This record gives sequence, structure tokens and C-alpha cells, in this order.
Amino acid sequence: MNKTNDRENRQTFEVGDPFLVSHGFLNTYLKDKGNLLAVYLYLKTQRMAYTASDVGTDSFVVSSNGLCAALGKDVNYPAIVCAKNTVCTLIEKSKSLTDSCLQFVEPESVSKIRYGETYVRIGERDRSYKQGFSKIYLGEVQAILESDFKRKPDLFIVFFTIVSRIRPRKSGDDPKERPEACSISVRILCEFTGLSELRVSKAVRELKKLGVLCALTPTFPSRKDGNYVSLNTVYARGGHEDELNAKVKLLIHGKKTDLDF
Repeated sequence: MNKTNDRENRQTFEVGDPFLVSHGFLNTYLKDKGNLLAVYLYLKTQRMAYTASDVGTDSFVVSSNGLCAALGKDVNYPAIVCAKNTVCTLIEKSKSLTDSCLQFVEPESVSKIRYGETYVRIGERDRSYKQGFSKIYLGEVQAILESDFKRKPDLFIVFFTIVSRIRPRKSGDDPKERPEACSISVRILCEFTGLSELRVSKAVRELKKLGVLCALTPTFPSRKDGNYVSLNTVYARGGHEDELNAKVKLLIHGKKTDLDF
């Protein structure tokens, strides 16, 4: 990978944490939460790919093929309908779901989402998000978008649920005491994603294969009877095995952080 591509892949954007709320509005859309996040992250990457001189201030172009690919679907009528509904829901609820306000540049744009490389223009206005946010790397989203995994929304929602709990260290923090990793139970992942344990496991396996996530389930002999005990799985971003191992050591010694579940 050349240096230019590496810089582009390290670009970040923010996603508001209400995507993780398991009650209220999102409880109604629990089954669609993965679709909402998948399409939103696709839209964010598209916005970063365009400049104001390309399509006008604060607006960018998306294609129906791209929307269907983000959902892990072939371009057909049900996929187009799903893409339309997801985009409309995101735009309608963008103030509470994301760190940005989304809108169609042209009111009739949604009707243009149909077969083939049909393009629509969407505008976005950044705003300060007060309820918390998580940073996502452009390269992470692109790796998921380019995968052959059919249920891409599963990948996006599991990935986001995990990395939203990986808090960056503050200046002066000891990496050994505050590693950029987290420990989450399968129960919590299922609860926040709305997925079954099997689908969560498949998504984690694929995310590890794509190199955007590393994971380890610590086991160690009990001091009481010598039988091996398993802890919750520890996760870190891809390539951060040193952070992962530091977190495992803390857990084995009984030290948890405020984001361990």
C-alpha cells in the first residue's frame, strides 16, 4: 500500500452513539439497525470521496448499485426497495441517529433510486454531537464494503458495537493500564445488535479475516480447583495485538474498566 492510500485509509469520521441505543426509536428499527448503519457509513465514505468542486457545497453523489452493495444485496427490485426505505429513514431520523443532518438535494431524488448505476445527490450538514460519538477509519469501512460477505449490515453493526467501546487513551495514560481494547460478552453483542449468537460469531470471524478486528477469549486455570476459566472475549482494532494482549493481562489480574461488559 502506498503512502497516499495509507493516509486516505487513516482518515476518520464520527458516528453518533444513539445507533447503539437499544430502546426508544431504535428498538422499533432493531432488525434494520444494521442496514441503517451500513448505508450511513457508505454515504460517509462517498462524501469523503467527493469535494465541493465536484458536486457543490456539502453535497455528494451515491449510486443505487453502491447502496445495494453496502447492504450485501444483488441489484434487484427488493434490494432497491430496501435501499430506498433505508435512505429515507436515515434522512428522516438523521438528527437523532447520526452526527450529521442528511437531506436530499432534490426532493425527487429518492424516486431516482432504481436499477443500474442510477445516481442521486444527498446533502449533509455537520453538527456538534453531544451524546457521544465513535471514530471510524475510512479504510475499515472500505474493507467491509469490498468483502464478499453477504450480510454486510451484520459486519457493520457488530464492528461498530465493538469499536464504540474502545476509547482512545488520554495524554499521559499508561498503555499497559489503559489499552485501546475492550471486553464484551456475547449476550451484550446480541442485545445491542439484535442478532443471534450464530450471526454475531460469523460476523466477528469475518471481521478478523478482513483485518479490521482482532479478538481473543482469555482462558486461565482457576486458583481454587485448577480448572480452566474463560472470560469475555477481548477485542481491539486490526493490527493492535499489543493492545489486545495488554487488556487480556489486566482482565486475568482482575482489573476492569468502565466499558467492560
